[in-house]
Amino acid sequence: MDMATAAYKLRELREQVVFSMLVAGFTGQLKNWWDNSLTPETQLEILNHKTIRYTEGGMEVEVNDCCDYLLIVIGMYFVGNPQEEFSSQKIILTNLRCPTLSDYRWYKDTFLTYVLRRPDCNEGFWKEKFIFGLPILFSQRIFRKLKEVIGSEVIPYQTLTYGQLFAFVKEQGLALCEELKIQSK
Repeated sequence: MDMATAAYKLRELREQVVFSMLVAGFTGQLKNWWDNSLTPETQLEILNHKTIRYTEGGMEVEVNDCCDYLLIVIGMYFVGNPQEEFSSQKIILTNLRCPTLSDYRWYKDTFLTYVLRRPDCNEGFWKEKFIFGLPILFSQRIFRKLKEVIGSEVIPYQTLTYGQLFAFVKEQGLALCEELKIQSK
């Protein structure tokens, strides 16, 4: 919706016109929310919302920002307070585990979904946490092999990308499968 707003504004359409186009495009839950949950007074309040902006000369100008305000109202209604959502994502991410290697793809996708929403997503502790979430013996193998490849007891997570980490885990998973096949013969 934010991209549509930006595209409409590039065409130099007035804020209220863009707003009307956005609302006309509502479907499903958004349409039902707009039509049934909000009173006409609340809809008008959103449409006529104004904010103070400063010109290059430093003068205060009151401008309509109904599109931005609409996005905030939608977010607050459907998601709630962003800070609470952020902290609940941290709890989910902290407790996320991959019980078996057959769940690896789900674990990787879920982990990435939650971690990439965080501003600190590239911190090393999240990469370490990803490995810790793998099955215990497999995660120990990953740590051991990473240390062997790097040649150090300290793993520089800051320099590893998630792609490199995922490729390494996949490589070690395939190597483990080969070892198990050989042992079973």
